[in-house]
Amino acid sequence: MKMSHVTINCTDIEKTMTFYEDVVGLKVMRRIPVPNIVFLADEEGLTEVELIDAPGNGYKGTGISIGFHVDDPVGFREDLSNRGLKVTPIIEAGPVTRFFFVEDPEGLQVQFID
Repeated sequence: MKMSHVTINCTDIEKTMTFYEDVVGLKVMRRIPVPNIVFLADEEGLTEVELIDAPGNGYKGTGISIGFHVDDPVGFREDLSNRGLKVTPIIEAGPVTRFFFVEDPEGLQVQFID
């Protein structure tokens, strides 16, 4: 069994979609106009995020994060910080694992890890 996708209810689907395109590097794979749903994925289609337009019922939770692999979390963090995103400090979890977090427009913690 493998995970199919992660769903995020959005108060501002366009802003959230732009985040996952520009920051995470996912591409819009398909859009369902009614209700307004967008599926984004990596080039291989293995990592998929579903965004649902839900202005009155956006993400409200805590304690959940979604993680994406990056080859250089230190450099990627610096790039995001230079672009004005609020990033956490680098966390080193052992000799070879480094990561940091940034919030998406809905407030969901997004982790970038090597």
